[in-house]
Amino acid sequence: MCRGHAGCPLGPHCTTPRTTGHASSAAFWAGYVAVYWMTQTAWLHASARYSKWKEGIISTGALYLVLLFIGWAFGVGCSRVIDNKHHPADVVGGWLVGVGIGVLFAARASSARLSIAAGM
Repeated sequence: MCRGHAGCPLGPHCTTPRTTGHASSAAFWAGYVAVYWMTQTAWLHASARYSKWKEGIISTGALYLVLLFIGWAFGVGCSRVIDNKHHPADVVGGWLVGVGIGVLFAARASSARLSIAAGM
């Protein structure tokens, strides 16, 4: 948490800038949901198990879910700046760390599930 230095609007005792855990956590889930659900809906399109209208409903629902999580992560990050808890750079750093880790976890989970589904 930044407590501010002489020129800082957040207060007189600024510590070194750190990424915000709140923004990192929210961005982790946004990245995870985005990659995981989009790869799963791509798998549905490749399979013949679902009819076209079911594919459309599932794809649209996944897109809205991803947008919801991205909006939530954006709101969490903005609230940290508005509440004077972190600088904008701390929030952006938290978003980058969270999305990066979330994408790595989701890619691993998706590839494991796809290889199980393919019978490998």
